[in-house]
Amino acid sequence: MNAINSLINPARLKANLPRHNDAYTLILQLQQSVAEEQAAMTNAWTANALATLGFHSHRLASASLYLGVEGIGLPATALHEQIEQGATQADIAQNWATLQLACEQLQQLSPADLRMRLGEIY
Repeated sequence: MNAINSLINPARLKANLPRHNDAYTLILQLQQSVAEEQAAMTNAWTANALATLGFHSHRLASASLYLGVEGIGLPATALHEQIEQGATQADIAQNWATLQLACEQLQQLSPADLRMRLGEIY
Protein backbone atom coordinates (compact mmCIF):
# COMPACT_ATOMS: atom_id res chain seq x y z
CA MET A 1 0.00 0.00 0.00
CA ASN A 2 2.82 2.43 0.79
CA ALA A 3 4.31 1.90 -2.65
CA ILE A 4 0.98 2.71 -4.26
CA ASN A 5 0.50 5.77 -2.05
CA SER A 6 3.92 7.10 -2.98
CA LEU A 7 3.10 6.70 -6.67
CA ILE A 8 -0.10 8.73 -6.39
CA ASN A 9 1.36 11.48 -4.21
CA PRO A 10 -0.03 14.80 -5.53
CA ALA A 11 3.35 16.55 -5.26
CA ARG A 12 4.95 13.81 -7.33
CA LEU A 13 2.17 14.03 -9.89
CA LYS A 14 2.71 17.77 -10.23
CA ALA A 15 6.41 17.16 -10.77
CA ASN A 16 5.64 14.55 -13.42
CA LEU A 17 3.05 16.73 -15.15
CA PRO A 18 4.47 20.25 -14.99
CA ARG A 19 2.43 21.88 -17.76
CA HIS A 20 -1.27 22.16 -18.52
CA ASN A 21 -0.90 20.52 -21.90
CA ASP A 22 0.91 17.51 -20.45
CA ALA A 23 -1.79 16.91 -17.85
CA TYR A 24 -4.58 17.60 -20.32
CA THR A 25 -3.07 15.17 -22.83
CA LEU A 26 -2.72 12.54 -20.11
CA ILE A 27 -6.40 12.84 -19.18
CA LEU A 28 -7.52 12.61 -22.80
CA GLN A 29 -5.36 9.50 -23.23
CA LEU A 30 -6.72 8.17 -19.98
CA GLN A 31 -10.30 8.68 -21.10
CA GLN A 32 -9.47 6.74 -24.27
CA SER A 33 -7.78 3.99 -22.26
CA VAL A 34 -10.79 3.71 -19.97
CA ALA A 35 -13.16 3.36 -22.92
CA GLU A 36 -10.93 0.69 -24.49
CA GLU A 37 -10.56 -1.18 -21.21
CA GLN A 38 -14.30 -1.14 -20.55
CA ALA A 39 -14.93 -2.62 -23.98
CA ALA A 40 -12.19 -5.23 -23.61
CA MET A 41 -13.14 -6.29 -20.11
CA THR A 42 -16.77 -6.88 -20.99
CA ASN A 43 -15.60 -9.39 -23.59
CA ALA A 44 -12.72 -11.31 -22.03
CA TRP A 45 -11.12 -11.79 -18.63
CA THR A 46 -7.65 -13.00 -19.47
CA ALA A 47 -4.42 -12.66 -17.51
CA ASN A 48 -3.16 -10.18 -20.09
CA ALA A 49 -6.36 -8.13 -19.90
CA LEU A 50 -6.12 -8.06 -16.12
CA ALA A 51 -2.50 -6.88 -16.27
CA THR A 52 -3.48 -4.13 -18.70
CA LEU A 53 -6.40 -3.17 -16.49
CA GLY A 54 -4.04 -3.03 -13.51
CA PHE A 55 -1.79 -0.61 -15.37
CA HIS A 56 -4.69 1.59 -16.46
CA SER A 57 -6.31 1.51 -13.02
CA HIS A 58 -3.07 2.81 -11.53
CA ARG A 59 -2.93 5.63 -14.08
CA LEU A 60 -6.58 6.33 -13.45
CA ALA A 61 -6.09 6.52 -9.68
CA SER A 62 -3.19 8.92 -10.15
CA ALA A 63 -4.96 11.17 -12.60
CA SER A 64 -8.21 11.26 -10.64
CA LEU A 65 -6.33 12.26 -7.50
CA TYR A 66 -4.43 14.87 -9.44
CA LEU A 67 -7.63 16.34 -10.88
CA GLY A 68 -9.70 15.98 -7.75
CA VAL A 69 -12.28 13.75 -9.42
CA GLU A 70 -14.26 12.06 -6.65
CA GLY A 71 -14.95 8.35 -6.40
CA ILE A 72 -12.21 7.01 -8.67
CA GLY A 73 -9.00 6.90 -6.66
CA LEU A 74 -9.96 4.34 -4.01
CA PRO A 75 -11.58 1.71 -6.25
CA ALA A 76 -8.85 2.16 -8.88
CA THR A 77 -6.09 1.78 -6.30
CA ALA A 78 -7.82 -1.21 -4.71
CA LEU A 79 -8.28 -2.79 -8.13
CA HIS A 80 -4.61 -2.25 -8.97
CA GLU A 81 -3.56 -3.88 -5.69
CA GLN A 82 -5.93 -6.82 -6.14
CA ILE A 83 -4.59 -7.49 -9.64
CA GLU A 84 -0.98 -7.29 -8.45
CA GLN A 85 -1.86 -9.90 -5.81
CA GLY A 86 -3.23 -12.28 -8.44
CA ALA A 87 -6.95 -11.58 -8.15
CA THR A 88 -9.47 -13.28 -10.38
CA GLN A 89 -12.51 -11.80 -12.11
CA ALA A 90 -14.70 -12.73 -9.15
CA ASP A 91 -12.26 -11.11 -6.70
CA ILE A 92 -12.32 -7.73 -8.39
CA ALA A 93 -16.01 -7.59 -9.37
CA GLN A 94 -17.07 -4.98 -6.78
CA ASN A 95 -14.14 -2.62 -7.37
CA TRP A 96 -14.54 -3.07 -11.13
CA ALA A 97 -18.23 -2.12 -10.98
CA THR A 98 -17.46 0.94 -8.83
CA LEU A 99 -14.62 1.92 -11.13
CA GLN A 100 -16.79 1.63 -14.23
CA LEU A 101 -19.32 4.08 -12.78
CA ALA A 102 -16.57 6.49 -11.80
CA CYS A 103 -14.97 6.20 -15.24
CA GLU A 104 -18.23 7.17 -16.86
CA GLN A 105 -18.18 10.36 -14.81
CA LEU A 106 -14.60 11.06 -15.86
CA GLN A 107 -15.43 10.47 -19.51
CA GLN A 108 -18.25 13.01 -19.30
CA LEU A 109 -15.86 15.83 -18.38
CA SER A 110 -15.56 18.19 -21.29
CA PRO A 111 -12.27 19.74 -22.39
CA ALA A 112 -13.44 22.97 -20.73
CA ASP A 113 -14.10 21.09 -17.46
CA LEU A 114 -10.65 19.53 -17.59
CA ARG A 115 -8.97 22.86 -18.28
CA MET A 116 -10.90 24.47 -15.41
CA ARG A 117 -9.81 21.71 -13.02
CA LEU A 118 -6.22 22.02 -14.19
CA GLY A 119 -6.42 25.79 -13.79
CA GLU A 120 -7.47 25.36 -10.17
CA ILE A 121 -4.43 23.17 -9.51
CA TYR A 122 -1.81 25.51 -10.96
